[in-house]
Amino acid sequence: MKVFNTSIKHIILLTRVSCSKQDVEESTEQQLAICQKYIKNLGINKFEVYTLEESSSRGNRKKFLQMINDIKTCDGCTALVFTKVDRLLRRFNEVPELDKLRQQGKIQLHAVKNNLVLTKDPQLQTSTGFGFLPLMQKGLVIGFLKKPAKKY
Repeated sequence: MKVFNTSIKHIILLTRVSCSKQDVEESTEQQLAICQKYIKNLGINKFEVYTLEESSSRGNRKKFLQMINDIKTCDGCTALVFTKVDRLLRRFNEVPELDKLRQQGKIQLHAVKNNLVLTKDPQLQTSTGFGFLPLMQKGLVIGFLKKPAKKY
């Protein structure tokens, strides 16, 4: 993935599980280790961690909304680093707010395992020729396809 640009003033590592029984591969500890390795490889050591234990598809996401508000009030651009798009969101109604922050240069989105970086600056993005919504949809669909079907 591309390196952070010099406008980054704040880095957030985001981990999320939908319940405390999430499997080891998707544990917050495992997600954090992956995100830390990613930013360490870029020479970055100062960051903040948001650990969410809340569903991304149901209910009110209080901690997620608090994180978004913190990003809005932060001076400069915040790099939000997470393992996969489905750790960030699964609801399409949250995409416009994130895209607005991206277009304003307030946020960069780094999905480590999806090899995806979305920024205001097209020169720094890993994607080409696609808008924000289709890329987020791609990440969401891939996340759902890899998830085993629920047994009823």
